[in-house]
Amino acid sequence: MSWLETTEHMSVNNFDNEYFHAIVEMGEEAVPFILERIKERPTQLVHALDLIYPGRVKYHGAVSLRKACEEWMRLLSAAHPQTGKR
Repeated sequence: MSWLETTEHMSVNNFDNEYFHAIVEMGEEAVPFILERIKERPTQLVHALDLIYPGRVKYHGAVSLRKACEEWMRLLSAAHPQTGKR
């Protein structure tokens, strides 16, 4: 199974997934891949960015997956221009 198939209905608290951990372990090398997925649609992969860059985004209360993805795209698109908005 792929990352998408195994995590499509996961909650943020359930990232005990080998694919997710492998992506986080890649660190900054995974960021362009994550941003490409976020551009396609909001994805829970955004939470890997929270672990790769701890504390970079501060969430206040409940934040939708879409808003979290938008914030990370705003912050990281300049640093990763190959993944900028289409």
